[in-house]
Amino acid sequence: AAFRCFCDHRRRRAAAPPAIDAATVPAAPTADAHELADELQQRLQRVTELERALLLGFHRDGRSLRELADRHGLPVNTVKSHLYRARLRLQGKDDRP
Repeated sequence: AAFRCFCDHRRRRAAAPPAIDAATVPAAPTADAHELADELQQRLQRVTELERALLLGFHRDGRSLRELADRHGLPVNTVKSHLYRARLRLQGKDDRP
C-alpha cells in the first residue's frame, strides 16, 4: 500500500504543471471580499441543508468522504452524489431543489 501511495504521489507530481513565475503572469482583477462573500452566501442558499453541511465539511473543514459519511449516517457514495449535485447547484447548472 505504501509503495502504491508513493507511485501515485510521483505520478501526480510529474503531471502537475510547472511553477510559474509571478512576474510573468498579469495579476487577476481582484473583487471586493464582501461581494464575494455575499455571492457565496446567495449560492449556498441554492443547496439543501445537508448538501451545505457536506460541502462545508469537505471543502472548508477538510473532512474526508468517510468522515462525512460517518458523521451524517450515509454511505460514502451517497455523500459523493450529494457533493456532486451541490456543486452543480452552486454553479447554477441544476435548478432542482
